[in-house]
Amino acid sequence: MSLQYREMQKNEAAKIAEIDRSELIDGFYVMQDGEMVLKPANFDVQGWHPGHLLEVTEAFEQVCDEGGTAWGAYDGERLVGMSALSGDFMPTGGKRLQMKLLYVSKHIRGQGVARQLMELCKQRARELGAKSLYVSATETKSTVDAYMRLGCVLTKEIDPEQFKEEPRDIHLEMKL
Repeated sequence: MSLQYREMQKNEAAKIAEIDRSELIDGFYVMQDGEMVLKPANFDVQGWHPGHLLEVTEAFEQVCDEGGTAWGAYDGERLVGMSALSGDFMPTGGKRLQMKLLYVSKHIRGQGVARQLMELCKQRARELGAKSLYVSATETKSTVDAYMRLGCVLTKEIDPEQFKEEPRDIHLEMKL
């Protein structure tokens, strides 16, 4: 499969639905005394829940409206992966930008697509003068483990606004 990577435009928001976000969730992390603790789970997520798709689409559009950048991985015309980087520095953590979104279709996970999308975010963040990326990651084992394989670690400085918005997320950071 030959994928093409390019910047996405706001008018492509509806294409996010083309990503197959199906997965079996076999665990999730919770924070206890500053440590991640793995809890068992057994959920079969079959594609996008309409409410979640709306949230992701709105987050994508907000990134576009606020000067951030989004990238898509395309298999022909079909969107099979995407990432989005905020354009404004966070109020905490020094020169830190937030990686807002990262999704890869089920059939191509484990083939380096997330790594390439992350690299595009890192490149842009460096161009903007960022020293690190902040990730508020969904607490599922697969999501957190994927971010950690890409080089993220638990952040030492949790952004209070992000924590208030997503208290169950695992808050990560990647030095650039």
